[in-house]
Amino acid sequence: MRFAQFPSCAQALYDTSLLLRRVNDETEQILGLTEDDMRGLHLDEIWDSPCRRRVNLDPVWTGEI
Repeated sequence: MRFAQFPSCAQALYDTSLLLRRVNDETEQILGLTEDDMRGLHLDEIWDSPCRRRVNLDPVWTGEI
């Protein structure tokens, strides 16, 4: 099974510099961006994109879950 096909939840792989290297299909679908669009970006660069309006992860950032 390819990383892109891992089922059931969004997954992303970052390198030691916190740059995105891989995402699975679920992540692409949720964020509305392709892996190629996101590769090499920091999470804050991805999250500041239009996808932030589609996904509310504010509780994750604040710890107020």
